[in-house]
Amino acid sequence: MLTALALNPTAQITLIIVGPDTAGQVAIGAGMFFQAGAAVAHGGLQRRWSRMAR
Repeated sequence: MLTALALNPTAQITLIIVGPDTAGQVAIGAGMFFQAGAAVAHGGLQRRWSRMAR
């Protein structure tokens, strides 16, 4: 869960270093996909841990 939170800001780096061409759009899309995957992993793990705490 902490790894997903720690790696999530790395998806924002693509917004800084890419240009407005097609390759840049693909890189931004990949970063968004990575960020969504990290959010899903974090939410799923958080839900699992809250059930185990009961």
